[in-house]
Amino acid sequence: MHGKKTELFPRIDELDGLRGLLAWWVAIGHFAYTFGDRWGEMSSNGSAVQTFIILSGFVITYLLDVGKESYGTFITRRFFRLFPVYSVLLILSALMLPFQADGLASSIVGPEMHHNALRLEVIEIAQADFWRHFLLHLTMLHGVVPDSYMHQVDSTFLTPAWSLSLEWQFYLIAPAIMWMIRRSERWHWLALIGAVLYLASLLPGYKAVSSFLPFQAHFFAFGIASYFFWKFSEYSVVRKALPWILVLFFIDQFLRGNLGSLVWAIVFASLVKVGPSILTHSVRDLLNTPLLQHLGKQSYPLYLCHMLFYQITLFALQPLGPQSLLWDISIVLASIGGSYTFAELLHVYIEKPTMAYSRRFKQ
Repeated sequence: MHGKKTELFPRIDELDGLRGLLAWWVAIGHFAYTFGDRWGEMSSNGSAVQTFIILSGFVITYLLDVGKESYGTFITRRFFRLFPVYSVLLILSALMLPFQADGLASSIVGPEMHHNALRLEVIEIAQADFWRHFLLHLTMLHGVVPDSYMHQVDSTFLTPAWSLSLEWQFYLIAPAIMWMIRRSERWHWLALIGAVLYLASLLPGYKAVSSFLPFQAHFFAFGIASYFFWKFSEYSVVRKALPWILVLFFIDQFLRGNLGSLVWAIVFASLVKVGPSILTHSVRDLLNTPLLQHLGKQSYPLYLCHMLFYQITLFALQPLGPQSLLWDISIVLASIGGSYTFAELLHVYIEKPTMAYSRRFKQ
């Protein structure tokens, strides 16, 4: 394992670098909408979220397998991992909804700004039914509510927070999944959970891109399976099967258009050293660069805060005039610099202290 020791778990450094890369992939993709919908769509930044989900399945399975924490300890530590940064940004976003709306309204100068128009519509929904949306977001279960019941509730305050709700849903059931995996006689219960999740995804009112766990369960499953292949990758039978499994997985996900899964396949191949050595070494070297390692440490606050900062930047730079190239460039540069700085402050003064506090539960 390539990694540094911490108080609790050996770290896989490449995954930290991957987090930094993915967070900025999402952010730059959103900032690109400044130049029009086509530029934003070219980024395919939704694929980065796919990879985040697979990565979460891998890491959470690893923590449960190595840590062997009680359910209460695990879920408490996961709560402190997500909620402190999220709650600060949720409150800031709620207070700044009018400014975000003004900024987005000023940016909509033609039909090519459809993405910003949709985001403005979502903010207006939050303003019209503020307290129901806000209180539901505080539970981090806003992604469970059907769109037919509360329209766009999964992203009314913080656009990227739909996936945070998805993560929280997974955390709540992950220990049960791990418990069943550890006991061969419980596999039928694991199959039952899979069937229930699939059937739940067919319920009326849920949209295909929902943050409801059943719609994304297969990506978490990819991560869980990846962990066990990684854990037993030195066994000869696994070693012989891995190249074929990765090739078949790559072809299947390519045909389905799941770019995020393809990114994961490449990174995972480098972790288990399957494929041309020049490729696997290059991927690991890239992910271990000091820049990506640093960005990985602030990836969570950056992922959550970048859209809020972008929309406030739209408001602050209105005097430059939204129809000018200078405005477009200024928005993107200010959003990149401001989001990085804000994420770093959140990481240093909120994320790190609360993560250190959560370690006491394990100790």
